[in-house]
Amino acid sequence: EWVQIFVFFAGIIYLQRKSFSATGRVSKSQTSICDYAIEVKNIPADTKDWQLLQHFSELYALDKVDWKGRPAVEGAFPVADITNSNNIMHMNTWIAECTLHKGIGPFISSFKDKQHLMERLYRCRAQMKMYAENSPHEGGHKLNHYLAAERKMLHTGMLIDKLTENTIKKKKFKILINTDEEQGKAGASSKTTASSLQRTNTDNQISNPSSIYRNIDAPAVSCYITFQYSESKVRCLEDYERYNSLPYSLFYPQPLMFRGNKLRVVPAPEPDHIVWENLELSAASKFYKRARTALITIALVILCFIVILQASIYKNLFSQNIPDDYVCGTAIPTLYANKTSVSIASMVLTRPASLERAAYDQLCEPIGSDTFYAVYTIGGDLNQIVGEYDIAACSTVGFCPAESASKFCPCVSTSSKQQCYPQGCSADDDTGLVACRAFDASAIGICYCYDALSNGLSANGVVATLRTLD
Repeated sequence: EWVQIFVFFAGIIYLQRKSFSATGRVSKSQTSICDYAIEVKNIPADTKDWQLLQHFSELYALDKVDWKGRPAVEGAFPVADITNSNNIMHMNTWIAECTLHKGIGPFISSFKDKQHLMERLYRCRAQMKMYAENSPHEGGHKLNHYLAAERKMLHTGMLIDKLTENTIKKKKFKILINTDEEQGKAGASSKTTASSLQRTNTDNQISNPSSIYRNIDAPAVSCYITFQYSESKVRCLEDYERYNSLPYSLFYPQPLMFRGNKLRVVPAPEPDHIVWENLELSAASKFYKRARTALITIALVILCFIVILQASIYKNLFSQNIPDDYVCGTAIPTLYANKTSVSIASMVLTRPASLERAAYDQLCEPIGSDTFYAVYTIGGDLNQIVGEYDIAACSTVGFCPAESASKFCPCVSTSSKQQCYPQGCSADDDTGLVACRAFDASAIGICYCYDALSNGLSANGVVATLRTLD
């Protein structure tokens, strides 16, 4: 089992590394927004998007020598088209898009909850149509069902109306009034004039000036900046990544500081890989959640291992107790068919009918608590019993079908250790032949249970078999 577990985890790690390798090769061969974008962390809570835009646009303008003395890039021009962002503050800067994320995780979660409520609302409306008058549905008009669906729809609609408002009140969010300062300021490149920094037409400055998200009063968490050129991103990461950790962070250059704060800049992930509602979580909170998930995963793995180990132990014990095919299919039926012309291939150990089974089993209780009543028949037909059976035989010959016996014990034990011998063999037989090996009397009951379980599983499945086993 340990080897199997090791091979399993080794395979998982190998496939994961192969997946990362393939993803890396594909990303290098294709152009995506990540080739131009960075993620900025450790920003002040009251940061505005235009402030970060101005900071990075001035640092990594490509039409002049930058703060580290890197030369200008010939033929590079600032943003001249804002069709994509529809935000005039990007005009004449070196930033194609600047997205500031605020700590509104609960607000985002409320929108997801609203999505589920909307799906419920649609289902309620569909049910109303299904049970309304003149409905083409097969069930036709059902007033009670229609009214129930209507009440559910009205209640769901009320929840939808209150969800966003309640979330804002619960988290004490405030909605800011649109002002020029809150909306941001325009271009920040060396070519931008002072007059262009002041916005004049709010409706043309942002794609949705009335957006609750943009104007909600929540602390800034992070910012995603997409440069006009990939060269700007490369220079930015070259400068900032070195100072993201000790000891270089102790010597943070002044030009890289933002309002006196040390920024943490890393490559931006793909947009569909970002879980926006989790960006505001602190490092301690992330560590706690990851540790909790890891502990739960480890606990489940250990639990699965214990279950598998126990199942393996019971399987081995069960396998050891199951007689071989010769005993179940030949030796035992041959003893019961002794002195008859019945073919052992047609013989089946059969229990009494369901209504009579309990009464017959009671006859065997004085002989042993782990016994049950069963006799050999032809094809399972209780009207064609093979041999003669008598409860009294259980006291004389025991559970074994003795070769010389005229009557057999109809009680079958699942734990008796009485030694039985195949036809033509005895306790004095020392030939060592497989056909003469002794077997326990419990083999008769075990063979019956094993055959019943195997046949039931193959014919009816696990659940139905467990329900009908007796």
